Amino acid sequence: MRVSLFDLVNWDGGSEPTDYDAVRCAALYNARLDEWQRAERLGFDGVYLAEHHFGSGCLTPSPNLLVAALAQRTTRMRIGVMVNVLPFHDPVRIAEEAAMLDLITGGRFDFGVGRGVVQGEFVRQRMSYEEARPRMEEAVELIIQAWTAEQFEFHGKYRSVGPATLWPRPLQKPHPPVWCAAFSDDTVVWAARRGFSLGCTLMPVQGMKSRLDLYRQTAAEVGIKITPANMLITRQVCVAESDAEARAISERPFNDLFRFFIPPGEKREPSKLPEDQKYYSSFYRAFVGRTLAFGDLIDAGIFVVGSPTTVARMLAEQLRATGAGHLLAWMNFGGLDPAMVLRSEELFAREVLPQLRELKAGV
Repeated sequence: MRVSLFDLVNWDGGSEPTDYDAVRCAALYNARLDEWQRAERLGFDGVYLAEHHFGSGCLTPSPNLLVAALAQRTTRMRIGVMVNVLPFHDPVRIAEEAAMLDLITGGRFDFGVGRGVVQGEFVRQRMSYEEARPRMEEAVELIIQAWTAEQFEFHGKYRSVGPATLWPRPLQKPHPPVWCAAFSDDTVVWAARRGFSLGCTLMPVQGMKSRLDLYRQTAAEVGIKITPANMLITRQVCVAESDAEARAISERPFNDLFRFFIPPGEKREPSKLPEDQKYYSSFYRAFVGRTLAFGDLIDAGIFVVGSPTTVARMLAEQLRATGAGHLLAWMNFGGLDPAMVLRSEELFAREVLPQLRELKAGV
């Protein structure tokens, strides 16, 4: 069982252009690098970073840069991107950067891909969301060819290149592990048929289980063997000495974080969502007809909050139910006090992590 940290470096200083503070931003990056370096000493298996843009509550428009910086501070744990939003980028440049990161990390790099989930980012990129999936799928094909062929030539709808040789190419063979973040069944099926590993987040437990069941079934149909190591779940986690204390310190930061995923005015009923945002339906289905509250999200298993005993039990139940062999614990979120983050991660590492290590993945 692998247990890693997930982060997108939340910015809680306001969303207006005038709210930006370069000094504070620099301090946040340095503090996060210190935290992730400490995570290796605490025994976490890795750190994985997301990509978001345009003042969306995050400071990770280029997670690849943070991977490169963290590589110089660590020696053991894996470092990954969950995910590079491929429709926004030149796939040749992404292939080159990922190869460099694999070399810089000494073969500790995990490559995550996705089509993007924040509609506002596509609007600001002046890009149609309907193009997101075909752009992503084409980009992945180009990237893998570039990584694995001494010379490659690619002619696609959105990008053509070659004959050319990628220089440098990755250290890991045949290439770094490819992870795909999936909300929709279409993405799950595509990842399974390509033999990519799969990650799920922001869903009730049953939603994650359904996605991972479909993933295993589809992979089996095309003769690809899937193990628990190929599946991860991400959960927002806060640990304190007692359940009551954990809830008290995390409710406001959790609510701040959740507002990032549900912008004001977002339609919440799946039946009213546009077809190109159908990935949201899996998330909202459990909450239709009611006002979302902190306790609801805990009850659904989306937020995992409590004492070490409570958190270990909840996470073990979810890992057993889904069959996943990799947990991403999102423990620094929504402006949570840095001292509380340190305490939560230390408690998790000392009292929760050993219990999760004893789980037999996939049971």
